[in-house]
Amino acid sequence: MQSEPITQSSSIKPSSRIGPAFWFILGGGLFGVLLGVYSLAGSVAESLGLALLIGSTTQLTLAYVAGSIGIIVFSIIGLIAGSEISQEKVPSPLLVILASVGIATNCFWGLWVALFPALLFFVGGALIWHKLDTI
Repeated sequence: MQSEPITQSSSIKPSSRIGPAFWFILGGGLFGVLLGVYSLAGSVAESLGLALLIGSTTQLTLAYVAGSIGIIVFSIIGLIAGSEISQEKVPSPLLVILASVGIATNCFWGLWVALFPALLFFVGGALIWHKLDTI
C-alpha cells in the first residue's frame, strides 16, 4: 500500500500591487508621526519655558506647534489612504499624494526634516497610481 504525497495549493497569492508602495507609505507614515510627536513635544516644552521665563509665547513657537500637529494629521491621513489600496479606489493614491503635499507645506515653519516623510508618501502614492493605470 503506497501513500501518495499530499500537495496543497494555496489560494492566497501575494499581491504584486502592495510591494514597495506599501513600504514607502508605511515608512513615511511612521516617520511622519514620530517626527510630529517629537517636534510637538519640543515646541510645547519651549513654549512652556518661554511662558515661565518671560510670561508669553512667541508666534514662532505657536507656528511650530501648528506645524507639528499638521505633520501628525497628514501622516495619519496618508497611512489610512495607503491602507485602502484596491483596484476600484482611485482617490487612495490621490489622498496619499495630497498628504505628502500637506506634510511638505509644514517645511515653511522650519521643519525641513519633514521633507523625508513627504517624499516617501509621494513615491508610494505615485507607485500606487502607476499600478492602477497598468491594471
